[in-house]
Amino acid sequence: MELDRLEKLAEEKEALAAQRAAEESAKAAEAARLEQEKAAQREAEARLMAEERERQRAKRSLRMSDAKGKLDFPVQGRIIRRFGEGNGLGTTMEGLAIATNKSSQVRSPVNGKVEFSGAFRSFGQMVIINPGQDYLIVLAGLDSVSIARGQSVGAGDPLGFMGQTRSSAAFMGNTSDSAKEAGNLDENPLLYVEFRKNGSPIDSASWWTGSKKEAKRVE
Repeated sequence: MELDRLEKLAEEKEALAAQRAAEESAKAAEAARLEQEKAAQREAEARLMAEERERQRAKRSLRMSDAKGKLDFPVQGRIIRRFGEGNGLGTTMEGLAIATNKSSQVRSPVNGKVEFSGAFRSFGQMVIINPGQDYLIVLAGLDSVSIARGQSVGAGDPLGFMGQTRSSAAFMGNTSDSAKEAGNLDENPLLYVEFRKNGSPIDSASWWTGSKKEAKRVE
């Protein structure tokens, strides 16, 4: 009987040892799987970062004549007035009116030299960028600017911030009806974006990135 008991104990110990070995093996396999997933994720993130750096580098070398369909909007928001639409003043829009979130950061859509930076009449803070080839890019309605006249900027460089309230920019007209139709955005700050060629306003629609025909929705 004693021998049987000892044999049974030995068997139980062996079974327990085998179970523990299997558990440790499973844990090691799971750890290896997780590490492989993390490595794959890190590799994917590094690849995306490299692609984004290359995209930004390419954007910084873009001439306006080659930039159609490749420019990012300067701010996230909702376009509530477009080039050529009525502005509520009996004339038509010469640029875009984008309703943004409060305190949104505004970035340069192009490479160029800052021709003007500062307050202008009732338009809030305004930035005018000269990207060359007889173009000018006007951005107005900002609350604050972080660049100065004469400074060079690249596409994606920060220009300033929107405020907490809407600028009383006269050239935007009465946008409240359009804003309400776009989702009750009549209290959101407005950024005005105008492209000019040889001194005349032009429609910027074809310059924006194909996947971003609309600026992102304001939440």
